[in-house]
Formats: sequence, structure tokens, C-alpha cells
Amino acid sequence: MEKKLSFNCTFTESKPEKTSASKVEKNLESIVFNPEFQQKLTSLEDEYDQIIDKKNKIEETIIHELYSEKKDLVGDFDQLKFEIEFLKQDIVHYKKLIKTLEKQNIAFKKEVSENISRLDQLTQQLQEIDAEVAAIDKRIQRVQRILNVDEEKLENSISFSDSTTSLIENISSRRIKLEELEMNKKKMVERKYTFEEYLDNEKEAVGQLIDVLQEFDVSNQVKKSEIEENIKHAEIRIEEATRESTALASQKQYIESRLVDLNGNSKGILSNILKNEAYVLVTDELPKKLSQSEAESIRAWNKLLQLNNNVKIATLEFDSEILSTVTRYRQLGWLPQNVRIYNLFNDLLGVKRTRPVTQDLMDHRKESLRPFFAKEEDGVKYYYDNKENTMLTVREQTEDNLEYYHFVNDNREFTEVYNEGSIVMDRETVEGLHEIQRYYDANGEVILTIKAGVEKLEYIRYQDINFRSHQELLIYWLTHFIEKNSAINLIVDQTSQLFEEQGLFKQNGINLVPLIQNVQSKEDIQQFVASNHFEEIFIINRDVFEEIEAYLNDDCLIRILDGNESVKQSKPQIVIDSK
Repeated sequence: MEKKLSFNCTFTESKPEKTSASKVEKNLESIVFNPEFQQKLTSLEDEYDQIIDKKNKIEETIIHELYSEKKDLVGDFDQLKFEIEFLKQDIVHYKKLIKTLEKQNIAFKKEVSENISRLDQLTQQLQEIDAEVAAIDKRIQRVQRILNVDEEKLENSISFSDSTTSLIENISSRRIKLEELEMNKKKMVERKYTFEEYLDNEKEAVGQLIDVLQEFDVSNQVKKSEIEENIKHAEIRIEEATRESTALASQKQYIESRLVDLNGNSKGILSNILKNEAYVLVTDELPKKLSQSEAESIRAWNKLLQLNNNVKIATLEFDSEILSTVTRYRQLGWLPQNVRIYNLFNDLLGVKRTRPVTQDLMDHRKESLRPFFAKEEDGVKYYYDNKENTMLTVREQTEDNLEYYHFVNDNREFTEVYNEGSIVMDRETVEGLHEIQRYYDANGEVILTIKAGVEKLEYIRYQDINFRSHQELLIYWLTHFIEKNSAINLIVDQTSQLFEEQGLFKQNGINLVPLIQNVQSKEDIQQFVASNHFEEIFIINRDVFEEIEAYLNDDCLIRILDGNESVKQSKPQIVIDSK
């Protein structure tokens, strides 16, 4: 679930070397003043200390208020940048829309002109039809006149002759021609009537179309005016927002300069003014030995824990000795006396409650030991049976009580862990394929079971509740045992896999806050910070902060746990264990 901390060092008290300055101080301490003067001096020193303490508290409050105001300014500044960008995009869209409307208006006018031209052409065609009808009328009249003259000549003819025959042929031919012309006239008139009806329909349709196109044109002109007004307003708002951004930038610059004056930089602080919520520092374990890096982490934690008693520590791994370890940490001053420390398994199992000693089980385990060869080292007994290829490791709390019992051979591995003679956990692995862990409550009953295959977790069962992942069990523990009524800010190492389930924690009122302890890759840190957009980040010390300062968001509150100030010699020092 978490990246393990490998603590491998011890803490010792280092004595300050004697110097001439210390001798001077010792000599000064031997001087005795007049009691009245001494009392007055002591009173003034106490008053001075109170003033300094009050000054520090006021200064810290000012810093915190400046950070809060800076965060609001950054938010407002970002909103203005978004607004300006949206307005610019709106203007681009509006201008494109205006061009579209102008193109439509040109198309409307062109279509109106084309339809009017078409009507003119149809009217011209009707006039041509009228001219053809008139021409046919003229031809009919001319043929009729000639026919009348010929018929009159025939009536006046006295005798039949060759001219009479020719006249009869002409009369007959003109009568046929006259009928043909009358027929053509009739068809042409019918065509005229049909064309006139078609022309009237077309005039009506074109008139309606022109009305629609003119309405579109008027509507587009109105839209164009509205859009031009919107562009004008947008440009005015951009100018106003730009001026506001400039003002906010000036305010932000002033706040940052004030923070630099008060705090040394414009981003990182160590403040005991936390959100009115629970803060939980999460680690796998609190081991007996610490490496240098983990020792620095504990020292940085200690500084935060001393500043604010609202911070708790949560450990995740099963540890039968954690209660004694915590006591030792407090005795040596590694952790404050009032800090609250929780362990997932101890809380779920109720380890703090009195447990019955299972003496029969102890005796059974001891009687089962038939070692081929044994040795003892650091309180741990090692038994070997070369014939059976078996190894057994036993640690006893006292002569009568086991602490743990670990049996291994080629096919099976089995572990039992005891607390004050009472079993609290056993773990069994069969042929390296499946592992099952069972955890026992104060009554010796199995209360928590974890079963895992080679590649994936099969199930977790606590009492009557089933969990699909360790994260779900962790969330249940946090919200039922550590903080039930308030939001939880879970401070976890930057490499924690818990960040992959950030949404799941958020749904359950748990905010993951990273603790950045080292910078192996600045690109990874930049991606980590940018992709998660944290509201709050804890950083181990100022050296790490200075490495990644450029990648941190302006609206994120950065808390530096250790300012790398010189450590006073009177406090416990961290010394690496050479073993």
C-alpha cells in the first residue's frame, strides 16, 4: 500500500564540547545581583519573552492571512485569464459569424436578382407569344382579303376557261391556308393563356420568395448589429479585465514581497495555523533504527507535531511491539508526549485491551520443538533440522511467553505472533501460491482475514464486512477509528500508491496531501504536482523546496517542515548506527 520506510539509526544524547565561551557563561552564572534588581531584571526578561512570543504569533497570523489572500488573488487572476481567453474566442467566433451573415445577404440579393431576371425573361416570352398571335392575325386578314377578291372574280366570270381553273385552285388553296392559320392561332392563343397562368403563378411564388429573402436579410442585419455590439462589449470587458489582472498582479507581487520580508520566500511556510480539520501523518512503521533520511523525516515531523496538536500519526503495518516503540520514542524526545499515534491492526484488533494468556498453546509449541541443531542470537533461537530441511525461529518475550514462532520448510511457511502470551496474528503460505493472514481479537477469535494469491488480493474480511482492496480497509479504519466527524487530510509520501486512488479517498471525505522528501527527477515532480493540482503540499526541508519551487502552483499552500536551522546542542542529536 505504501512505500516502506527503512529506519536504521539510533538516537543518542550528544554533549556539547567545552569551549572558552561556555566557561565565560559559567562564570557569569556565578554572579549574584541585588535581589530587587534581579527581580526587576527577571520581570523584564519575562515581559520581553511574552512580547517576542506575541510578536511571533502575530507575525505568523499575518503570514497566514497573506497566504490566504494570495490564494484568493491567484484564483481571481486565473478566472480573469479564463474570462479574457473566452472573450477573445467569442470575438473570433462573432467575426466569423458576421462574415457568414454578410455572405448570406449577398446570396439573398443575388437570388432575388436572379428571380426578377427570370420573371423579366418570362414576360418577354409572353410578349413574343402576343407578337406571334398578332402576326398570325395579320396573315389571316391578308389571306382572307385575297380569298374574297378571288371569290368575287369567280362569281363575275362569264365562261369557264383556263384562268377560271387557276382561280378555282387558288381559292381552294387559300381556304386551306386560312384554316391552317386559324388552327395555328387557336393553338397560339391556348399557349398564351397557359403561359399567362404559369407566369402569374411564378410571379406570386417569386414575390413570396423575395419577401422571405428580404426578411432574412433584415433579420441578418439585426443579428449583425447585435453581434457587432457584443464584440464591442467583449473588447471593452477585455480591456477592463486586463486592467483588473494588472491590479491583481500588483497586489500579488506586493503580498509576495511582504512574505519574503516576513518569511524569507513567497511560497513556503511552517505554520501551526492549519485548516480546522484532522491532519494524519501516514507511515508504514515506526522502527527502532533509522537511516539518515528517515531520521530527518522524524525530526521534521517532530517540528510540525510540536507546533500543532491537531496532527496525528497513523502506522499501517502490523507491529506487535509498536506500543513499546512509541513509549521509547516519547521517552527519548523523538516525538511529543501528547501526540496521538494509531496503528491500523492494533485498532482493528483491540490490542490495547487485556488479553488472556494462552498457556496451553505456549506449552504445545515448546513441546513440539525437537531440534536437530539450535543456536541463540540477540534473544532469537534458531532451530535447524537438516534431514527434514526445516528451520524454526522463535523469540520469547519472557521465559514462558512466545513473541513469535516462524516455521519454514520446502512446501510450507507458517508464522504466529503473540502479544503478552496471547496470539494476535498468524500467517500461512502454501507452496508459495497462496497466503492467508488471520488476526485475532482480545478473545482469541479471528476478527480480520486477508487472503492473497500470487498476483492479486482475493479478499479482506473484517468482522462481517468484506473489502475489495487495502485502500477500502484503510478508509474504513480512518473514518471509524481516527476521525469520525471531520474531513481528514492524509499526509502521505510522494511515492505512495494511494494517489492512484485519490478519487476514492475524496469520495469518503479524505484529502490526500503529499509529503515531498526528495527530488530524484524534477520532471516527475513537475508532472506529479501539475496533474493533481494540490491545495496543500508538505515539503521535508528548505533544500528540497528550493529545488522544486519553480514547479509549484501559486495557489498551493506550501508547508516546509524543516528550515534547516542549526540544531541546538542541548537537544537530542541523531547519530547513525554503525551496526
